[in-house]
Amino acid sequence: MKILLINSPLFRDGKSFDNEDSLPPLGIGYIATYIQNNGVNVELIDAVEERISLLDLTKTINEKK
Repeated sequence: MKILLINSPLFRDGKSFDNEDSLPPLGIGYIATYIQNNGVNVELIDAVEERISLLDLTKTINEKK
């Protein structure tokens, strides 16, 4: 089983907030660590930090299916 966790940039594109600081998604990170420690393959995408637009994020999700 594989699980994809996403910190999603709701309601904006990836380039409109280039100068905005972001905090690490600690809660999602804790969840990812717990899942991984229980033998499940997990990937975390921080779309806010990586400035991934919703369109590109949708494409990435579809590619990983």
